[in-house]
Amino acid sequence: VKIHFNVHDRTKNRGYAFVEYETHRGAAMARRRFFCEGALLWDTLQPNVDWAESELL
Repeated sequence: VKIHFNVHDRTKNRGYAFVEYETHRGAAMARRRFFCEGALLWDTLQPNVDWAESELL
């Protein structure tokens, strides 16, 4: 998990994170769980889950 912190207050995050999986299948199954089962974070927050766009090197 990679979390990006607020540049003005390092005690706060920017509201998003990147999660890396060993396989595409594992990532797809986790993503499906959030969409189909309506998984919540901290019992209240419905996360927005989507594929990251790769950077061109």
